[in-house]
Amino acid sequence: MIKHVLASLTGLASDTAVLETSLSVTKAFSAHVNCVFVSLSDPGATIKVAEFGWMPAREIDVMRGLQQRAATLAASAKATFEGFRDRRKLVIADRPGDRPRGATFHFGWVSATTAGETARLARCHDIAIVARDSPNAAYEPERAGTVLLNSGHPVLVPPRRAAKTLATRVAIAWKDRPEAARAVATSLPFLAKAESVTILTANEGQRHSRKTDASAEALARSLAWHGITARTKTLKVSPAVSEAILDEAYKLDVDLLVMGGYGHSRAREFVFGGMTREILATCEIPVLMSN
Repeated sequence: MIKHVLASLTGLASDTAVLETSLSVTKAFSAHVNCVFVSLSDPGATIKVAEFGWMPAREIDVMRGLQQRAATLAASAKATFEGFRDRRKLVIADRPGDRPRGATFHFGWVSATTAGETARLARCHDIAIVARDSPNAAYEPERAGTVLLNSGHPVLVPPRRAAKTLATRVAIAWKDRPEAARAVATSLPFLAKAESVTILTANEGQRHSRKTDASAEALARSLAWHGITARTKTLKVSPAVSEAILDEAYKLDVDLLVMGGYGHSRAREFVFGGMTREILATCEIPVLMSN
């Protein structure tokens, strides 16, 4: 069950979609959303130290610029949250003991000392909602992929404009891989509430086999034990798997795509597989990923 949600705010335009999506999640599960703006520790302290020591004036100017941008983005994130709170009449809570029944929200600004703070925060939440194209402050590119690969928890990535509904019609991009299996497992709360679930597999020519179809059918039977009715569909790939998956998802008018995040590089913490990268770059459907 989803009860504790992290919404990563950045002070950029994507915050609105993150907040709208988090509201859809918390309404569905009566969850609490922790809305957090993350920046690296205040460079102002470093500037004061530098001014008494040796540091080129240009570097001090750069740090002052970062400090100003961090403050500007933090103020923007807070203003966006407060405007959303007032429009949506959000219930604010900080601790579980103070929390009334139903959906609640909280806003905070975290000053981190090292990169990766959003991923660390996500480890203590059931799911993180992270914009795909929004760097956190000016210092730390905390894109959805970075959080996914370093948090150990699922990440929900909203489209650039938040969907009007969430997880009423779900497509699963299925591949007989551990990442896809974990994505399905973490999406079970959403699948249980969905009106329709479609398992999509891709016919990749010689690489496609009866085992792929059998694996999809096995997944459908497994979901049936959860009371979830799912149908399977095999797609012809032309020219790319990601395009075939997205085309079918649009045809089905789904409002959630479930998939694994595939990393193929040795530097797996930094590099995504092509399918994940392409879908995140172009998809206008909420995407739930696990790794």
